[in-house]
Amino acid sequence: MDQELIRQLAVALGLGLVVGLERGWRTRDTQPGVRSLGIRSFGLAGLLGGVIGALAELYGPWVLGLGFAGFAGFTVAA
Repeated sequence: MDQELIRQLAVALGLGLVVGLERGWRTRDTQPGVRSLGIRSFGLAGLLGGVIGALAELYGPWVLGLGFAGFAGFTVAA
């Protein structure tokens, strides 16, 4: 794998984890069953965004649209 791609995916994952950590910290006083998204969810979303961005560089911008539609559909279904 290309070192630049690994670095970009690591940055995407790290940013997602930071956002998830902040959200988990802000909602730490709510009841345990009420919290829906946290560090794992945002970490996976950030990594997925990085992968979709990398695929869009290879295959064209239509991958971004499909990735966004798929992620939105999954989010609505969940």
